[in-house]
Amino acid sequence: MSYGAYNLQCVDCHIPVFRAGTFPVQSIIPSFNLTQSGIQNITTDAFTVLPKLNYLYLQHNLIFSIEKDAFATLQQLYELNLGHNQLGRLTPGIFNGINSVSIMLDHNLIKEIPENAFVGVKGIMAFNISFNRIGVLHAQSFKGLTNLEILDLQHNKICYIPLGIFKYLDVLKDLNLKGNKLRSFVPGTFSGLKNLLSINLANNNFQKYYFIMANYKAEQERLQRLMEKCVISENEEEIWDDDSDEGEHDILDTEIHDTDIEQEISDTENEECRLNGSDFYFGIWGLTT
Repeated sequence: MSYGAYNLQCVDCHIPVFRAGTFPVQSIIPSFNLTQSGIQNITTDAFTVLPKLNYLYLQHNLIFSIEKDAFATLQQLYELNLGHNQLGRLTPGIFNGINSVSIMLDHNLIKEIPENAFVGVKGIMAFNISFNRIGVLHAQSFKGLTNLEILDLQHNKICYIPLGIFKYLDVLKDLNLKGNKLRSFVPGTFSGLKNLLSINLANNNFQKYYFIMANYKAEQERLQRLMEKCVISENEEEIWDDDSDEGEHDILDTEIHDTDIEQEISDTENEECRLNGSDFYFGIWGLTT
């Protein structure tokens, strides 16, 4: 261990499991650097003796498991860096009690953000989960992140965004979805992002943008006709779209009042997306790009 006036750094350490007794001395040190320390697992209340930490660096380890309440005693964090590890799953509860300006989980192996993954979080302002393998999101994935202002999801494998996923992110200002596999949006996808200033959708696979009709009953009838006409083969999927431009709304401002049909179609698309990456979608007012 190397002690400095403001920093504690583990040099040439090998700590497969970091637990409450790993660092036995109570300290008010503000910065702890455990980079490249061979850590594989972090247990519950692992940092109890370091309640004043502002910076915790855990990047470039071998972390594949973090137990519930691992960071619960850290109430004054500015930055928690868990980048470049081996995390394959975000277990709900691992961020219970945490209060941090920034959390970085980039360059891990995460495939899914489960429902209620962040319930119990006291506060996170910036969350970076880029360069993972995320392909599955749920409507409740971001529940608990009510203070989040920056969300970086770039370079994952997201091909579908469920309705209602952003309703908990009232203060979000910056959303980065660059480099995913998005091909279309269900109307109302971005409803709830009242304070959004920037959204990055570059390098996706968009073919159409979708809008909702003012007369929703007419749209239901049109969808039925499309489903009757649509021919699906193993290697080819054909979609017919109405060319009329009446009743279009900006996708960021669209608010859905009757979501039964959209949700049924969304569930179908989500399943297709998760199973084989298909972009099959009975479009709602497609505008070809």
